[in-house]
Amino acid sequence: MSPPAFLLVLGMHRSGTSCLAGAMERCGVYLGEVGRSDRYNAKGNHEYDPARLLDDQILQANGGTWSDPPPQIAVDDAQRAAMRALVGELSRRPPCGLKDPRALLVLDAWIEAAGEPALVGTYRHPAAVAASLAHRNQMPAEQAHALWLRYNAALVARHRARPFPIVAFDLSDPERYCATVVRVAERLGLRPDEERLRDFVSAELDHGKQLDTELPESCRTTWEYLESVREPWATPAASGTRAASDARASADARPAPATAGATLHLVSGPTCAGKSVFIARHVDQGEAVLLPDKGARAAIELGGRFLVHYNLLRPFDKIVLEGDESFSGRLRRRMRRVRGRLRGPFSIDRRLEEILATPAVKEASVLVVPRAELLERIRRRRAQEPLRSQDEGYRSARWDAIVRQVDLLALYRDWLAFLRQHGVRYRLVDARDEAYRTLADEQQLAALLAEGESRSTR
Repeated sequence: MSPPAFLLVLGMHRSGTSCLAGAMERCGVYLGEVGRSDRYNAKGNHEYDPARLLDDQILQANGGTWSDPPPQIAVDDAQRAAMRALVGELSRRPPCGLKDPRALLVLDAWIEAAGEPALVGTYRHPAAVAASLAHRNQMPAEQAHALWLRYNAALVARHRARPFPIVAFDLSDPERYCATVVRVAERLGLRPDEERLRDFVSAELDHGKQLDTELPESCRTTWEYLESVREPWATPAASGTRAASDARASADARPAPATAGATLHLVSGPTCAGKSVFIARHVDQGEAVLLPDKGARAAIELGGRFLVHYNLLRPFDKIVLEGDESFSGRLRRRMRRVRGRLRGPFSIDRRLEEILATPAVKEASVLVVPRAELLERIRRRRAQEPLRSQDEGYRSARWDAIVRQVDLLALYRDWLAFLRQHGVRYRLVDARDEAYRTLADEQQLAALLAEGESRSTR
């Protein structure tokens, strides 16, 4: 694939645009004379000043600024001509591009000026962006969240119209970030200089570390869309980074890993969705059944075929319920906190993350059962196991309460987004009976869940 003539790096302020632009520069993209160091960016903002100043002028001409964008933005002929001139200047050294968060607000004009350029985007959790803006600009959180939504809504609108790579800004694992950028760059036809890329990307570029905080409700829909379409994390060994080069160099000195033939099938659904029955009917000879507990990763790394039984309510399993007076409210608040974690509720399940980090072929069956049916199954199980201790094993009263309160559709969507992030192929299964019909898409998922809502509230 030929490299793009022009590339636009898109994203909200304080969301990793400087990092991604610097990474693209190390993949061969000429950005012009850009900022290499400033007070708030140790390695520079990588913005081309003429483009940044032009975007500021356009915003000011429409009665706004980058931090207070006007509701409507018009770009006049003179400004469009200036955009074309800037693109022409940079285009003397292709492949080239530019980065300026403000460009998202006048994106149609930049795309017209650059003649349908390639696009690559980045995003970051709104709470982390707000923390960074509070530090740099003393911006109140409410204003920062509204600004995050304005910019990222523009990013989502453009992606819906014409999909392009979007990378999550998370440098908790710089190698993983580099590997993902390398994969994106190669798909764009670029030639990454992996040594320079790794030297450039470091955890210090992540201003305001990832925060353990709730997701602002106003940002939820946009955040969930970005999480569902972002580039899955690549592993260094799969991307050709230095770690992969070292591995290739020493490959002749050691035997091939046993994981080369490992396969992993996640059977997932909320409590009483029928995971055990599904596994019993579908397990093949030679497959082992595991829970995502200590030792599961080690077993998978030895190689083989595995079915993993995963309860989608597991992230809520540690909720402690005391008393009945504020039971529902406390439970809902705890659920919102769990769902609001930076990469969704399942990212806090470390053992699940460990399992998905194993180099195995992975797929998932997602068992879908509406709320009314789940509650009826819980009732039947409680009747069948009246003498079982409520302090261990299956605590049906607690699961009953969680199933009644959880937003099932949001839970399933979080899970599907999580699977996509990890590159896991999945199929949706109607598990109301043992016919196990396949659901075509998330629309059918939503329709099936809606069927059980009215009955469950009686």
